[in-house]
Amino acid sequence: MRHHKLAFIVALICSPSYAADTFHFGVAPSVATVLVKDPDGNTKSGTTASLTNFLVTQAVGRDRLFYQGYFQAFSLKAGVSDIGQNVENIGVNVSGQIALRNARGFSPWTPWAGLGLGAAQGKYKLRHTIDQDGYLLNEYADRSRLNYYVVGNLSNEWALKKGWGTGVTLQYQHPITGGIKSLSVAFTILY
Repeated sequence: MRHHKLAFIVALICSPSYAADTFHFGVAPSVATVLVKDPDGNTKSGTTASLTNFLVTQAVGRDRLFYQGYFQAFSLKAGVSDIGQNVENIGVNVSGQIALRNARGFSPWTPWAGLGLGAAQGKYKLRHTIDQDGYLLNEYADRSRLNYYVVGNLSNEWALKKGWGTGVTLQYQHPITGGIKSLSVAFTILY
């Protein structure tokens, strides 16, 4: 009997009429400034562009949940006291976003402010430092780690025709357990 109730709830949530009013799906290509918190020393900040950011928004009353899935790959340059490395990071974030009520009269512009949590699996390879002449100074073992984050974001969205929308999201991600500190700007396309 429980399976029938669960199947009914899943069918209700996934039905096109319910999903159209509650969920929006999209992509969010982004550019980010990143800084790795490395346990063996300092790193230089870097910049990365990512086309593999996906998002889902879910209406919750007048506010919403903002789900993100992303993949980042970038390299940081080495220095005498800065560890260079190649980084791959795949993660998810969930933020609760509130609609900024004071700006609601400027339809179709919809600003949102959010705060949430994230988790990402980071792989850090070819970790090393170099001397002043550019020669290898130290090598460090590759590492892999699951990191947790606090996420803050601001989004502006504009409604287009037939359920489509576009927008811009500014997001700051701060590591709780080590990982990657980042400030990103994403261009969003939602349906």
